[in-house]
Amino acid sequence: SKSVECFYKSKRIAAHVRSYKKYGFTTLGEHMPKAHEEHAKYSISHIKSWAKKIGQQTVEFIDHMIASRALPPQAYRSCYGLLRLSQRYGNERLNKACEKALVIRATRYQQVESI
Repeated sequence: SKSVECFYKSKRIAAHVRSYKKYGFTTLGEHMPKAHEEHAKYSISHIKSWAKKIGQQTVEFIDHMIASRALPPQAYRSCYGLLRLSQRYGNERLNKACEKALVIRATRYQQVESI
């Protein structure tokens, strides 16, 4: 009841303290496959490049959103969702919303969307 163990061909390959946090992540970076690490590098460069086209406040909010997660890849989908808001509302409006979100210390895509 206090731990989770992972087995492969009857051999224990990992053990973790069990988390009861609803919808929480407990992924350890060192347990991610190499392919995921490579994909993560591409994703972050693409996200930051897109954010720079929108504005400085968007770049800062993206950095803030990524830093608020235990592992950066946990924020990537939210980052892409945030950046897609520029297609609906325009770059200037999204950048202003990110500026306000930073002031109130928001960390979620939904918070910016509501602004």
